[in-house]
Amino acid sequence: MQLKVYRKDNRKKDQRRWRRLVLRIAGFVCLGGILIAAYQLREPIVLSAASSRDFILESSYFSVREIQVRG
Repeated sequence: MQLKVYRKDNRKKDQRRWRRLVLRIAGFVCLGGILIAAYQLREPIVLSAASSRDFILESSYFSVREIQVRG
């Protein structure tokens, strides 16, 4: 009586590890690029945020004319 020994195939497992590693590295590279771009464009971002805040707070479109409480 002979026992058959099957070789375990780890190729798929290794491909998944490789894919996860590549995706993780790509994610860090993209995050770094976004952070660098935000740092480079910080002044225009701050200016646009300030002007948007001023528009919302001082615009007549967003003003409250009347408050009704029912209850």
